[in-house]
Amino acid sequence: MSDMYAESGDESKGYIAQHLERDTRRKAAKASGGHSTRNSETTSHEPYAEAFDKQRIHEELIPSPLYYHKATNSIRYMADVTLNLTVSERLAALRLFDEFKGTLTQTAAVLDDVKSLVVKDEKWDKVGLKKTPNQDGSTTWNWNDEGSEEDIKLSVEGVTYLKDTINKRSEKGEITLSEKALITISSKIS
Repeated sequence: MSDMYAESGDESKGYIAQHLERDTRRKAAKASGGHSTRNSETTSHEPYAEAFDKQRIHEELIPSPLYYHKATNSIRYMADVTLNLTVSERLAALRLFDEFKGTLTQTAAVLDDVKSLVVKDEKWDKVGLKKTPNQDGSTTWNWNDEGSEEDIKLSVEGVTYLKDTINKRSEKGEITLSEKALITISSKIS
């Protein structure tokens, strides 16, 4: 019998179910002021279990900066990318992220990027936002991009998505002169 099943004594249970049971027993033991039990024996290894739990919590809350690169079958370091973007570039990037579809981990990274790209009220005041109502009921927004540049930290997934999306739209001939911000984002990413 492997050590993996020694704690619960049930080989039919899955690995995750066993660990959930163990965690439940540890929490109950801590709440009652006693020690956790293994195979009906009292152990004095509780400090080690607490250290293990703290390490596991640390790893869950702070994701590793390493990722698995499928193409090269290797583990690589994933650092955030800092780009100096204007308000117009930030809004153009947000429009591209509106069309994003990806895996759960990619979506989580992109959500963090969206949070960092949002333009706050203080920034709108600084760039002199003017809202002009149109005859059809819509509103035109105008602002001055000069001096609105700000360092924005984006994930590797987000930058890769922006770069790929801009390149695809460029290859299809879908970028117009009114989307100057996409051209400048592309030049800052490359």
